Amino acid sequence: MRVCLTDQTSCGCCLMQQQIHRMKTFFNTSLNELEKELLKTKNVLNSVRDPRSTTSPHLNLSHPEPAASRSAFSVALTNENSLTCLGPYRGEERLIVYKHVFINLGGGYSVDTGVFTVPRSGVYSLALTVYSDAGSPGNTLAACATLLVNGQVVAGPSETNMQDQEDSATIVIALHLKAGDKVAVNLPIGSIVLLCLLHAVFGQNMDFSWNGPLRTTPRVEPDPEPASRSAFSVALNNDTNYGCFQDLASDGVVIYKHVFLNLGDGYNTQTGIFTAPRSGVYSLAATVHTSVRSNVSQVTSASLLVNGKPVAVLFERNGMDAEDSNTVVAAVQLKAGDKVAVSLLRGSIICDDFKHYNTFTGYLLFATDE
Repeated sequence: MRVCLTDQTSCGCCLMQQQIHRMKTFFNTSLNELEKELLKTKNVLNSVRDPRSTTSPHLNLSHPEPAASRSAFSVALTNENSLTCLGPYRGEERLIVYKHVFINLGGGYSVDTGVFTVPRSGVYSLALTVYSDAGSPGNTLAACATLLVNGQVVAGPSETNMQDQEDSATIVIALHLKAGDKVAVNLPIGSIVLLCLLHAVFGQNMDFSWNGPLRTTPRVEPDPEPASRSAFSVALNNDTNYGCFQDLASDGVVIYKHVFLNLGDGYNTQTGIFTAPRSGVYSLAATVHTSVRSNVSQVTSASLLVNGKPVAVLFERNGMDAEDSNTVVAAVQLKAGDKVAVSLLRGSIICDDFKHYNTFTGYLLFATDE
């Protein structure tokens, strides 16, 4: 013990105490560093869950992350027990403000303005339904609306009640939208709606540039490699003047010339055929619209085809109605290489202009070849 008091460097006991002290200091320092790193990791994870958070030093505060990884909304005009009319407005067009909300995932829809603000760039499926009641047969009433993106007309359902007391129309399209884009529904001058539904679902996150809702895509053959993302949405044409057409092709296939979206290049503007780039479950939708003179009976019939075989049929008979439309939506399992098209019955008439009453839309819900 006296040796330890006079020469601590040669005392085994003292050497052991010094080593223990160094180990405590090392592990305490390491533990503190680990706790700091753990706290930083927690902050980053919290910021990922809530993009509005500014607690993480790794976030670029001048360019906040997109608001929502999931976005969907579905709204209706009202939830009253009795039918409620909206319009007609004289002298000006107005946006329809839907007050009854079924779902507003991501908070993109505003019940104050009727505008859906896109929270994140991607492919969105948009659906719009209008319904009207003229009060009694024989009253002429126009029920129409236009779907707007950043104030530009993209598409719109239209119906004119003649001998029908009630009428409705639906349009379904898919669009690539950028974060911040504004989607709304406009009620034209003199139109009236009683019940109007608007739905939108975020499809896929895609951060590529887009020239606007009225862009036309040139023909590109489908990529033989399986595409991880596939969506298309097309309309009959983009003409300024309203026109009607029949017997568009010898095989009856409708060739849609105006392209809203052709992600994966599966749709061919020369043939009107969509070729599935990969096996999976697809959502398919088609709308036909026709217009005839009063007191003229006209049948308009079309089929949604897969490899030349009908999977769903659209049918309308204009009796005393000047206009009529029909929409079908189906989920179908397709194999890579399957051909999807819309076929028009010979003698049927469809009518369109830049408001895009006739549309054909499809997109991959999930793949089955993985």
